Amino acid sequence: MKIAIGNDHSAVEMKNEIKSFLESKGYEVLDQGTNSTESCDYPAYGEKVGKAVVTGEADLASPSAVRDLAYLWRPTR
Repeated sequence: MKIAIGNDHSAVEMKNEIKSFLESKGYEVLDQGTNSTESCDYPAYGEKVGKAVVTGEADLASPSAVRDLAYLWRPTR
């Protein structure tokens, strides 16, 4: 199964951690996010992720996967 993920400049490091985690579980990851910390527009990456699913390039997607998972995996204090 191929999962498309996307991110903007604020989540490059987290995206890479999530990508590694998904790959370690046997998923193929289509990285549609940026690898730069230079400011960019998040919707452009969301569009890429959505198109990957519509065209069949990916089976599942979450353009906000990095932000969603960062919230879910945030340590409780």
